[in-house]
Amino acid sequence: MSISSSKTTNPAKRFIEWQGGEGFFYYYDKEKQEKVKLPKKFQIIALDELATIKGFDERANSGIYSNEVRDTTKDTLTVKNFKGDQIAEGIYQSIKGDIISAGGKYCKSIYGVMVDKKGVGDLVQISIKGSALGPFIDASIRIDDGCVITFGVNPEEKKKGKTVYYEPTYEAKVLPEGDYRESAISINDTILQPYLDEYLGAAKEAPKADAPEPLIREPQPHGIPEPTVLEEDDDDLPF
Repeated sequence: MSISSSKTTNPAKRFIEWQGGEGFFYYYDKEKQEKVKLPKKFQIIALDELATIKGFDERANSGIYSNEVRDTTKDTLTVKNFKGDQIAEGIYQSIKGDIISAGGKYCKSIYGVMVDKKGVGDLVQISIKGSALGPFIDASIRIDDGCVITFGVNPEEKKKGKTVYYEPTYEAKVLPEGDYRESAISINDTILQPYLDEYLGAAKEAPKADAPEPLIREPQPHGIPEPTVLEEDDDDLPF
């Protein structure tokens, strides 16, 4: 599923990722220039899902990105690094080898709204890749069914060769009728989907080499200081 525009501002307020080496979700605060850890458990009402490519090109010492698409079996991905070098272009399966060799990874891009006992909060984007991807696929979460996803932390240490890493946990529940659902639908219909329609429309109309710029130009993980802020854990979740 999808979002956005090459000219308008991405409506997401936070861009959340999983830090697999240490086991926490975080977003980057541009004003403070630091990572902010999220609570060990938090919830979103899921609104939409896309697919994209993210990673780091060691040869160019630069992050990797692509346009976001709804269907990787039909839609063209244009993969570049942030220095402007094109890495690959085409349907995912046909360019998968080039992506991996360059340091890129398949990434699910989940859009939703944060929720707590006070109600519906910010529109956010959550990147699901690397060690976070397998558990998400195993959870068989269907975004279009209308659901609340609880994101958690699995404390079990995993190993791949000498690499130690952690995986997150996911639990999906049906979103009940009521104020939360109505608020989420309103944000989806008036903010997110118009943006998605514009972005996908631009992607279809643009020449292949001129695919829209990435929806998220967040700072790359290399060179970013370790988290200095920890948001208070809040187990008082609404669902």
